[in-house]
Amino acid sequence: MFEDECNVIVSLIDFKSNDHDEKIDDHHCHSQELISKEFEWLRKMFKKPRIVPFSYNFKNSGSIGLPNSEDYVDIKISYRYNCILVITYEKFEIFDRNCNSLIHEVTFHGALVSVMDDVNDELYLIYTDHSEEPTKTKIVKFRLGPLLRCSSWEDCVVWSKETNVNAFGIDIFKTNSQRYLIVVDNFTDYLTLFNCENGNEESVNSKIKYGAFSLLVIGDEVIIPYGDEVILYQLELHEIDDENKSVPSLKVIKSKELPKPFRFYAMVYDSSKQYIILTSTLTNLVLVLRKSDLEIVMEHLIDEDVSGICLDETCGELLVARSKYIAKFK
Repeated sequence: MFEDECNVIVSLIDFKSNDHDEKIDDHHCHSQELISKEFEWLRKMFKKPRIVPFSYNFKNSGSIGLPNSEDYVDIKISYRYNCILVITYEKFEIFDRNCNSLIHEVTFHGALVSVMDDVNDELYLIYTDHSEEPTKTKIVKFRLGPLLRCSSWEDCVVWSKETNVNAFGIDIFKTNSQRYLIVVDNFTDYLTLFNCENGNEESVNSKIKYGAFSLLVIGDEVIIPYGDEVILYQLELHEIDDENKSVPSLKVIKSKELPKPFRFYAMVYDSSKQYIILTSTLTNLVLVLRKSDLEIVMEHLIDEDVSGICLDETCGELLVARSKYIAKFK
């Protein structure tokens, strides 16, 4: 060995590690902690990649073929696992983000609405359980990582609860100490909250209009589209010290009547432009609203069967679900 040679240590750092990982020995854990601190900047780069704005030119940039023709499709992107999760009524389909190929699928019956928390490695889903008579509506929390690899979805359930909510939209609302699922019901005049940790259910006191089609949370604001109007609410949680719980309330910030009727299915928020992007199944449109005043900025016609939508902020692509494939636009 030459005199100026020295040992080189190569360490593999798991950037996708989370609280669900299996326990390892104390020595390895301590070493990994020291190395991870040194490379925290690199970890953040992987978990929070640079945002590339969507151009709104709707230039076709490819598509993802679906194995079966579907009426309604939900789309989620996981930057943590570098994949696209497609949720249909009958199954979960996982596609590679880079090459659009199908890499895994899990049979699941009765999916209605869902929301992913990629940072916390979770997926929440409301579905119709056909295993019992009469059928029941349930809300379930999954561990996302295992779900993307498993053969049976039951092995990935954190908790499951029965509910009477006829869900049309779902999103996550975060406070300093808690995370809640907010669910909107097309046939009621209130929102329902579920505690993300245990699934406990409570209602929001303030009234909303009947006939909500979807729901989107942006910070402490909630956007709800109806057939003829879009309303922006502010959601507040009031702590009750003696009962150790929070009481939620809503107040209207602004509203905007729509020039024609829509039947909205899905929404996504573009933080770079502060635009709200919606899909309408009644008119097969992608509708773009400006958040500041809820004015319509753009309408883009999709020639058939539009449903789910998702924005890939790392490459500036908008994914729009159709019956036989997912269209990608730059």
